[in-house]
Amino acid sequence: MDDTEKLVQMMGRCGLATGHGDTIDDLIFELEKQIKNTSNAFSDARKQIEQLRNDNNRLACLAIDNAKDTGRALMYRKILQQIAEEGSGHGQALAYAALKEKE
Repeated sequence: MDDTEKLVQMMGRCGLATGHGDTIDDLIFELEKQIKNTSNAFSDARKQIEQLRNDNNRLACLAIDNAKDTGRALMYRKILQQIAEEGSGHGQALAYAALKEKE
């Protein structure tokens, strides 16, 4: 078996097309082209993965901020309820103290 046939078999085992290569130079050209295409596809995939990671991190931060905002809203609702129940003067002092504790 000559080198051309060995290269054809190796490319076949690796799932690579041999094109219309009749000579070893044709096969090497086809192999190089497929390696470059694979490398570009891999690079593009890595960029997409990085973008998805960044998007995921942004969404996680938004979820945390939303949870914090929900917690603040509940705290303010309690304070307003306390003001309403206790009356203006005493309730405001309690609410202010509770607000300072939370900060």
